[in-house]
Amino acid sequence: MGYPGISHFDTMYNEKSKNTIANLGISSGNNWISYKGTTPITEAIFNIKYVLALQEKYFGYDLMSDREENYFKVFKNPYVIGAGFAVAKDIEEFDALGTFKTPIQPFEQQNKLLSKMLGEENKEYLKPLKVVLEKFNNVDKVDEQKDNYTIQHFYQKDTYQKGTINYSVVTEQVGPCYLYVQSDAYFWTDIVVNGKSLNITRTGTTSITYLGDYEKGEKLNIQIELKEKYSDIVQLLVCNVDDALLKKDILKLRQGRLNVEEYTDERIKGSITIPKDKPLLYTSIPYDRGWHLFVDGQSTPTKEVIGGFLGADLKEGKHEIELIYKPAGFKFGMFISIISVLCLVFITIKHRQDRKK
Repeated sequence: MGYPGISHFDTMYNEKSKNTIANLGISSGNNWISYKGTTPITEAIFNIKYVLALQEKYFGYDLMSDREENYFKVFKNPYVIGAGFAVAKDIEEFDALGTFKTPIQPFEQQNKLLSKMLGEENKEYLKPLKVVLEKFNNVDKVDEQKDNYTIQHFYQKDTYQKGTINYSVVTEQVGPCYLYVQSDAYFWTDIVVNGKSLNITRTGTTSITYLGDYEKGEKLNIQIELKEKYSDIVQLLVCNVDDALLKKDILKLRQGRLNVEEYTDERIKGSITIPKDKPLLYTSIPYDRGWHLFVDGQSTPTKEVIGGFLGADLKEGKHEIELIYKPAGFKFGMFISIISVLCLVFITIKHRQDRKK
């Protein structure tokens, strides 16, 4: 469609950035990332300006399209920060990388990441809620203790009957709620919240799910319907969003964003003002040695930040920024190609001369 988005498939994909994205709760596989599992935090830091959604409301975003014939509704993100912005050096301590079979804490990771970008103590933008396992029907449960976590194995007693696992959560404030289920095995399931199906099919990958907006003290009944004989669940997490705190701190980061003036697939040009307490440029571009940064016309080293993304150390003050992409090995490849063409021309001429003789 010609519009840059987060969904991607590539056998040469940057593994570090993919793993970081997955451990922040966004749906990801071996060579792909899907636009599923974002929150207002990841949408802000990964520069997601527009959202396609099925629901009538989406976290207070601005509704752009409400035509009846449209299957999806289009929302504009008023709190997006930008393709790049100034952050505190604290993010150099942040590492979201890990393995799939280690319990992932995406809400905690997002809280930590945004706090470190601001150079402040950890804040709870995504507030964890207490999840209670109420009951399960036509299901047996067996717990398996790992080194530092427990896997809950659920088995259907009668495979011809529906098996369900029921949890409950009570909200602590007005606003959006998000769900994260981590499974240790491939499974098919459906998730129903207060009697409404989320229409989710999971096949061995996990991601955050937006549950909608709720009132304070509202009870959510979360039912997992098994569609296979068994399912392994490592953890089920639910959180509230502290809307006011999140908006206030995201607006702080917008003050140091990169103002993009020109861009193509291979070049980004703009200006940025670096505050004293945020001397590091973060971009939502996956790190690659082919990106070359020029600050006020001077070549400046780049580096990896937050596990696989492009960043650089900058001095306080206003700067003109230019990012140019040239694939690593491009010059050497061109040299080999030119030599090869010259050799081919020489051989062709020599062959013709030999034929004339």
